[in-house]
Amino acid sequence: TYSNTSNNANGFERITAATDATGGSSIRCLETIGTNTANTNNNIFYNGNFPQVVMKVRPSASGSNQRVFAGISTIASAAANPSINGRGIYFTNCSAPTTPTCGSTTWIGAVQDGTNAANTVTCTGNYSTANFSYLRIEVRKNTSTTSIEVQFFVDNDVTNGIAETSCGTVTSTTSAMGDFAMSMFLMAASTTTSTTTNFDIDYVGFCIPCTRC
Repeated sequence: TYSNTSNNANGFERITAATDATGGSSIRCLETIGTNTANTNNNIFYNGNFPQVVMKVRPSASGSNQRVFAGISTIASAAANPSINGRGIYFTNCSAPTTPTCGSTTWIGAVQDGTNAANTVTCTGNYSTANFSYLRIEVRKNTSTTSIEVQFFVDNDVTNGIAETSCGTVTSTTSAMGDFAMSMFLMAASTTTSTTTNFDIDYVGFCIPCTRC
């Protein structure tokens, strides 16, 4: 479900994946930039234009059955985890998003080429379920070959201001992703009964470096 928690200071939005004891054991919720056709993205962010993504987000939990994803992707339908044929550049709490292996208390930066398991970097420190994290993705090199350059940055707690730290750079993919277009990718999933995963989003911003304008 989607909700606007405007009763909080300055407001933020929340996507919620909640299961109950008797219903389905896997519920997921995806927010993207769509079209008038169901399950179809408006893919406006081309890797060849070197997009940058900045986000301020807060997951409610870090369990193996409580999963969150934030970035850009071709994925257009909510799922318990990204399928291996989806392309994406995103943060998650899954160290192996397509397997999946989830439940990390640190942010993981992932680049998924659409054919193989994601190439990842692990950020330093633990994120907070009480306070928002600042996340940034910087595509620095065309992804038309397997030699790429995507750097991930994080500040796990922005209550004292933003001081980002590099998580590292993904410099290669197993197969070439291609100069592909993607859309916003914000997803939460709960994959066991009686579980709720809230994913709070204060803002998401996208830009293309001025050197490419």
